[in-house]
Amino acid sequence: MSIYNSIYVLLLLCLSVVFKTYAQEDIYELQSINVKEGLPNSNTHDILQDKNNFIWISSPGSLIRYDGYNFKNYDASFFNINESATLSIALDQNNLIWFCERLAYFDTPKSGVFNTETDSMIKFEDFSKGLFRSEDIIYLNASHKEKDVIFISTRQGIVYKYDGVFKKIATLPILPQRIVSCDSDAEGNYWIGFNNNEIVKVNSKQEIIDFFKIDEINYTIKKIIATTPFVILEVYDSKYNKL
Repeated sequence: MSIYNSIYVLLLLCLSVVFKTYAQEDIYELQSINVKEGLPNSNTHDILQDKNNFIWISSPGSLIRYDGYNFKNYDASFFNINESATLSIALDQNNLIWFCERLAYFDTPKSGVFNTETDSMIKFEDFSKGLFRSEDIIYLNASHKEKDVIFISTRQGIVYKYDGVFKKIATLPILPQRIVSCDSDAEGNYWIGFNNNEIVKVNSKQEIIDFFKIDEINYTIKKIIATTPFVILEVYDSKYNKL
């Protein structure tokens, strides 16, 4: 079931919002959320739960907040993004939502840091203290392995790790034209997927120690789901139009 066609996976990721505890055992109640319950859009790209237990849903042209009862929609004009674009989102240790407009090709994607407490934006120029500009960001993603860690990729081919401080972890051998997804493994290496079907393994010294290429021409790398003990990828199959 594609995440682009259903929101039913929503509370699988955020069970703490809906669980009930009885005596010595936990009973988990799953809810399916759709437009009949007030969801503004049934298509979704990214989902996260913040430290206040709000669920945030990235849909075409908007970011939606769900508190378990009601939805609040932040539309394209709020983020100054294309109305058909979706946002890649990640949460940092200070409960700030990082976002990057996701476009088919990186023309002028919008990005920044969203303070959900004040409904205000922080430019990456200010947040990174001049390390990079908002227009330099082509993709960002949260780590599946490390808590409160975000990976940021720039059009210059530089990949940064943020865990409270910025650290350059890699320079890609080819300037990226498409999505760049990154995560770490148990040995302290970094796996970076880019340009649809290429993957590099980089050590802590920023040295490329391995290179892989997916031969299946219909596959596009969307996310690196896991790196230990096996590398697991989420890919899009253009032939069958599904993940």
